[in-house]
Amino acid sequence: MTGRHVTLFSPTQDTIHRWLAGAVLLLMLVCGLATSADAKLTFRQNKHLYQAQKALQVGDAQQCVTMIHSYTTEYPDDIPYPFYSLLGACYHQLNDYPKAAEAFATALKLQPDDAQLSINLATCYYLDGHYDQAGRQFSHSYQLQQAKDPQLLYQSAVAFIQGEHYRQAKQSLTSLINSGATIKANWYELLLSCHIELKEWQQGQQLLDRLLQQQPEHEPYWRLKAQIALQQEKYKQAASALEVTLRLHGDNRDDLTQLAGLYGYLRAPLRAADLLKRAYQDTPTPENSLKIARLYHQGYAYDEALAEVDAALHRSPKNSELHSLKAQLLYDRGSYQQLLALSPTTARPRQHLLQGYAAWHLGQWETARTHFKQALGDRRFRSQARNALDVLDLLAQAEQESNAAI
Repeated sequence: MTGRHVTLFSPTQDTIHRWLAGAVLLLMLVCGLATSADAKLTFRQNKHLYQAQKALQVGDAQQCVTMIHSYTTEYPDDIPYPFYSLLGACYHQLNDYPKAAEAFATALKLQPDDAQLSINLATCYYLDGHYDQAGRQFSHSYQLQQAKDPQLLYQSAVAFIQGEHYRQAKQSLTSLINSGATIKANWYELLLSCHIELKEWQQGQQLLDRLLQQQPEHEPYWRLKAQIALQQEKYKQAASALEVTLRLHGDNRDDLTQLAGLYGYLRAPLRAADLLKRAYQDTPTPENSLKIARLYHQGYAYDEALAEVDAALHRSPKNSELHSLKAQLLYDRGSYQQLLALSPTTARPRQHLLQGYAAWHLGQWETARTHFKQALGDRRFRSQARNALDVLDLLAQAEQESNAAI
C-alpha cells in the first residue's frame, strides 16, 4: 500500500474545487477613453471617437465596431490607442474575446504603462480561457499600478490555478500574502492547493497545521491532513486525521471504508471490521459481509465473525463463499461438532477437507475418511486429502496388526 495507490476522496479535488468556486474574479472593463488626459487627440480623432463611443453607450456595439473600422480604413496612419481600447470594449460586449484581447493588446503596445488597459487585456484573456496569459497579465497589471490593488494578485493566482499552472499561482499568492494587505483565509487555502498539486507535502503540511491552529474544527482541513499523510506513507497519522474527520462530520460510508482500509493495512483488523459494520449497517452485501467476517477472523474474534456470516447466510443462503468461511471459522474455533453438523447440501471440497480434520480431532476415523474422499475431487485440496487418507490407512493397518499380535 502506497500513498499514490490510495484515493482518500474525490477529496482533495473536491475541496480545491470548492475553494476555487469561492474565488470569484471581479472582472471589470473600464473604458474611460475619450477623456483620457494623456491621449492628446486631434479634433478629428475626438469627433470620430466620440461618435463611436455614443453608439456603444446606447448598446449598439456592432455599430461602434463599424464606425471604428471605417475610421481606421480611412486614416490607417492616424490611429491613437483610445480607438483600439474602444474597439476592445466593443468586442468584449459582443462576447468576441479573442478580438477584444487583440484590440487591447494593440492599445497596450501604444500605451504600455496604462494599468487599466493591462487589466482589460487580462480580463479578456481570462474570459477566452487563456488562463496562463491572464495570470501573467493580471500580475503585470499590479506592477503597473501606482496605488497597488492586491486583488489583481489574487486574480492572477486564480487564473493560474484554473489553468493548472500551480507554480506560477504559488508565486502570485506568495506575493499577495506578503503585500501588506489584510490576509484572508482562502488565500492560504489556495496556496495549500498549490502545494498539494505540486506534491510539496512538507510545505503543505506546515501550512495546514497553521490553518488547523486557527480553525481546529474545520473538517475539510482534517481530510486534507489525512491525504497529505497518506502521500508521505504516514499511515498512522492519516488514520488519526480521518478519525477526527469522522467525529466532526459524522459517519460517512466513504470515510468509514477508507479508514477501515487503513486499519487493515496497519494490522488492526478488529477496528477495521467495526468501521465496516458501521459503514454498511444492517444491509451489507454478501461481499461486504465476507470482508467484515474475514477481518474479525484475522483478529481471532471468532464469535463476531460467525455472527456476521450467519446473518449474511440468512439473507443469501446459497452463497458458497459464506458457507466455506463458516466452515473455516468453526474449525479454527475448535467447534468440531458444529462443523460436522453443517448441511452436506452446501458442502464444497474445502468444507469436506475441514470436516475431515474435525472428525480426525474427534477420533471419528470413518467419518474423516468419507470427507477426505469427497475433497479429492478438487485438485487444490487433492494432495492434502490424499496424505490424510494415507495416514488413516497406516493407522488402520497398524491397528489391525496390533490386534492380530494380541
